[in-house]
Amino acid sequence: MTASSEARTLLRASNGRVNMKKGWYRWCPSTKSDQSDYLQVDIGAVRNVCAVATQSRHSEHAKTYYLQISVDGVNWNTYEENKAKKVFQASTVLYSVVQQKLSQVVKARFVRFFPITYNGWPCLAVEIYVLTHGS
Repeated sequence: MTASSEARTLLRASNGRVNMKKGWYRWCPSTKSDQSDYLQVDIGAVRNVCAVATQSRHSEHAKTYYLQISVDGVNWNTYEENKAKKVFQASTVLYSVVQQKLSQVVKARFVRFFPITYNGWPCLAVEIYVLTHGS
């Protein structure tokens, strides 16, 4: 996992995974005013992404977010539904995981999570779900 920026050691991109650790551990950008900040996940290969999830780990967390996807890490597309950027609801209950199914499966190796609205600070812990062979 990588990110456009990181607030500090305990809030770095590598801590931005769902169910990794409890407490302060998650990803937070270095500022709360930069709307271009993102958390990026490299799945390792082009896969069929069918859902994403977020987890709230503290009172400071993203409330909504959108996604960008890429197969090569160079060319990016914003995930859309009904020809408009899809805004997802993030988990806002402490330690709960909220999964959001995509209305269409998308091919991607890289997924970026962009916080839009937030409580206190735009922090995230995320997960990506892919279809396995035969699903």
